[in-house]
Amino acid sequence: MSELPVVLFDDDPDVTAFEQVALESLPCESIATHNFASFCDTLAKGPVALIVLDLAMPDHDGIEVIRYLADQQVTAPILIFS
Repeated sequence: MSELPVVLFDDDPDVTAFEQVALESLPCESIATHNFASFCDTLAKGPVALIVLDLAMPDHDGIEVIRYLADQQVTAPILIFS
């Protein structure tokens, strides 16, 4: 696994906590984000290995986030977890 972090973006902290537990056995850092601003801030810090994305969120749904990622030319794989 990469030394790059896995970014989890879900508005529900319980879901990202579950995802972080699931990733504990892998040799990677996971970063939980719960709103669009913190997600963007995390991506601005550098490349990531994987983005785990919820589709149904109140402020920015997953489709909007995918469009943003395309506009920013982010090439990390996206795993949709909804």
